[in-house]
Amino acid sequence: MKIALLKSKLRLINEKLLEFRKNREDDHPKPEYERLFVDFKQIVSNLKQVDQEIFDDLIGTLSPITKTVQGLHKSYTVYNKSQLELLLFEVEKAISYISILETEKTVDSTNSNPFSVVNIITSRFHNVARQLRKRHNDKETLNVIDEYDVQDLFHALLRLFFDDIRPESYVPLYAGGNSRIDFVLKNENIAIEIKKSRSTLKSKELGEQLIIDIDRYKVYPDIDTLFCFVYDPDGWIENPTGIENDLCGQRGNLNIIVRIEPKL
Repeated sequence: MKIALLKSKLRLINEKLLEFRKNREDDHPKPEYERLFVDFKQIVSNLKQVDQEIFDDLIGTLSPITKTVQGLHKSYTVYNKSQLELLLFEVEKAISYISILETEKTVDSTNSNPFSVVNIITSRFHNVARQLRKRHNDKETLNVIDEYDVQDLFHALLRLFFDDIRPESYVPLYAGGNSRIDFVLKNENIAIEIKKSRSTLKSKELGEQLIIDIDRYKVYPDIDTLFCFVYDPDGWIENPTGIENDLCGQRGNLNIIVRIEPKL
């Protein structure tokens, strides 16, 4: 079974469990729980053909859930909140595993082209940020609130693919002072600038800042490409595609790539 289809089925189970959590009390009818569990167990079985390590991990943690479902056949007519949370946690873990597999497959198909890899990170950054909020038992997590949070999470994602990442590298003197690039991929000759939109950084201000950044980074040695990622989860940026089209392209010896995500 294709990875995308397995992920789609997992998302349907996840949505149903979240609906149970939101709309019902602690006790729930057992038939629907049993059906969702059986569907999930079948998906896990199919994962054995996709990745043995993922299958081994999930099948091991299914044991306590299996006992719970078997117990339902005996005397229970309902299942409780703790059992729901246990199954929900395993379903979300399986979705995360499959997302990693999809990323690896995409990266392999691009022959590890660094531009494609960075583009993958930007296009899926918002999904990762949202997934981090869904911690089991409401454990602490990274909430992406400001630009520093975006930088920290982006840095962690870069670590999946690149070995030599130089954070906060200084640009040579520009307009009387030093400036810093958020990240430099030294071996790939790529500089990465990170921004997060806000009430004081909308379309007009963003365009002005990016134009200044592009001029500033032209003098950075051994950099062929400037990749600007703008995280816009609240939709402050109007016409993000238009801004991308206006700023992307060759500026002297520097190739400019601008990505604004998500596009709401």
